Amino acid sequence: MRSYYTSALYRHIPDVKPILPGLLYERDGVIVAGHSGVGKSIFVQTLSASLVSGSRFLSWLPPVSPRNVAYLFTEGGLSYVKNRFQKIGVSENESRLLITDFQENKLVEDWTLLVEEFKRANFKPEVIIIDSLYASFTGTLI
Repeated sequence: MRSYYTSALYRHIPDVKPILPGLLYERDGVIVAGHSGVGKSIFVQTLSASLVSGSRFLSWLPPVSPRNVAYLFTEGGLSYVKNRFQKIGVSENESRLLITDFQENKLVEDWTLLVEEFKRANFKPEVIIIDSLYASFTGTLI
């Protein structure tokens, strides 16, 4: 039987680079959960705006550098989502943000459509935000 100290185990974990130090790292998965209407979408849209611009997030977490963000929405309409991004200061011509309407598709069944969308737009996302994850797998709540 071998014994290991924790420090020895940590030497084998690859370094991960922060996207937002203390909150989001490369190759990370983060789920924002909460009751309906508490502001999850506004939170992730503000996060997206911060990531594409390189500006501070919530006034205290600066991104390391601007990132390409793919924002997949599964609820609401395209004009509604674009309008919300404009209200938080993201230009409609922002090249680091790809807004994709994924309301009629399920990621489980149609993930190839997403890959095709990235290829068509010649877009290489560094961060993918799915709003809402529930609807992207199951459909609407109604």
